[in-house]
Amino acid sequence: MAENTSLLSRQWMRAERAALARARGKKKLDVVYDAADPQGLVRSLPAEDLYFAVQEIGKSDAGPLVQLASPEQFRAFVDLDAWKGDTLDTSELLLWVRLARGEDDDAYREKLAVLDIEVLELLLRGIVQIFDLEEEGEPGDDVDGTIERTVEGRFMLVYNEEGVEYAAARRVIQELYADDPFKAARMLYAVRWELESELSETAYRWRNARMADLGFPSPEEAVSLYARLDRKQALPPPGGAPASAPGFFLAEFERGSLLDRAMGLVPDDARDALQLQILAVLNAAIVADRIDVSDLDAVHEQVRAVRETLALGLADLAGGEDPVQASALLATVAPKKIFQAGFTRTLELKWRAEKMVKALPIRLPGAVLPLPEMPDAEALAALLRRRPRYHGGLDGPAAPQRERPFATLADLQRAGAALDRIEAVAQGFAQAGLQTDAAATHVVAAWGEAGLARVRWGELFATAAAREAIGLPWAFEPLPAARLGDALRAIFDEDGRLLPAFRSTALERWQERTGGGDAPRFFADAALARLEGELGPQVNAEGFDAVEARFAAPLIVPG
Repeated sequence: MAENTSLLSRQWMRAERAALARARGKKKLDVVYDAADPQGLVRSLPAEDLYFAVQEIGKSDAGPLVQLASPEQFRAFVDLDAWKGDTLDTSELLLWVRLARGEDDDAYREKLAVLDIEVLELLLRGIVQIFDLEEEGEPGDDVDGTIERTVEGRFMLVYNEEGVEYAAARRVIQELYADDPFKAARMLYAVRWELESELSETAYRWRNARMADLGFPSPEEAVSLYARLDRKQALPPPGGAPASAPGFFLAEFERGSLLDRAMGLVPDDARDALQLQILAVLNAAIVADRIDVSDLDAVHEQVRAVRETLALGLADLAGGEDPVQASALLATVAPKKIFQAGFTRTLELKWRAEKMVKALPIRLPGAVLPLPEMPDAEALAALLRRRPRYHGGLDGPAAPQRERPFATLADLQRAGAALDRIEAVAQGFAQAGLQTDAAATHVVAAWGEAGLARVRWGELFATAAAREAIGLPWAFEPLPAARLGDALRAIFDEDGRLLPAFRSTALERWQERTGGGDAPRFFADAALARLEGELGPQVNAEGFDAVEARFAAPLIVPG
């Protein structure tokens, strides 16, 4: 009977955690208040999960949640949020101390007691001046602030601020004295003499050790998450089940990916352990990418990136999108290696892109984006980032035109196809004589520095073809402004349509210069269509001689 009761209790707690995951913002508080055991629910969560819930609710409203937390969870909040790099932000620490203050004095003292002595001393140094009356005597009249004496009469305390900061600081010292007057007096004495640098160093070392216990590795270890995976080596099995209870933070990101479908086939108990192993991967990514955990939007983006890279790694190792095979991999392969498998596939695209940019005329010096047309230019720029990304423009014009993590094998295929197109056209331009340094000089001379942000291969090709149409040498140089009218007559009819003779000659000469190929031909067709679509209406409306040079794009004309 007791075993059945325990099982029902675990199932009930699991359901409450799932409800907490689905709730948004302040509604998370409602879930906690409605729980059968609010404190039990709160304290069953991993500290970082609870921390993210506090951040989502908003710290100003999350005091009740902080007060229900265990002392160890509270200390984790401080470790996660009050440190900015290797420096303790005492104002942020004081805010957490204020949030922890509820009606239960004993619970509040327990939270203070669990903080490192060095942290408390750094806090006191930041909020109060301490005068030792036995050693120094009474200070002069120039003391500025709210003055109080400790209960034993030895120390004079001068608080620098009024309001909530003053009240919270005063309460900290009162509680320290209520808990152990001798220890509190000894701490005030130490605050006056210990070096702040030594206190910070010691406190930071203790904090990092606890962060490692939470699953946040050192920066040196975290970077290994993004190491290239050697596919020839045997993949290691998952680690042992983590000791802490499973949380809910990852659950809110489930969107039906291969990872989600595979996790759905894993038994409940194994899924709990697996979620925490995935959380360890997320923690490593947060440390490696220096994500500020108080920036919930950045954390959410990092969670999505980690989950999508895991889904990609599963698909890669499983050879497809079969959730049954993917779930078998989850049971037999360490999540870190699954992540590395997915990330390695994106690295391979990045390395190919970097090699192409070095060898082929793909980017002008000083340009923001590469030379290919959109969205290939944006896709290439996304691949060249420190952590390669996928550009949604490759999904089609109706798709969101933004970068996101690679998530599927189809993403890899579309990005690879974009690189194929870019490489083929770039090779064509190389054969046609494009020199990026010289081209950049000509673009700046015609359009100014801003021209580097707008020029693409299409402008270079169309301008060279227009030059040739009026008897000038084929070159990736501007069209003289004085010859613009002549060029427009050689390109368009009076209705602004491309002349068939110009189109066929431009394509034929392009094919001769590039050595042919489907990609260069497709590019040239598209560039001529853009020339007609952007400049043709002006010719139709204004006539050949009335088009101003500065509005003649995509032709590069000084003006």
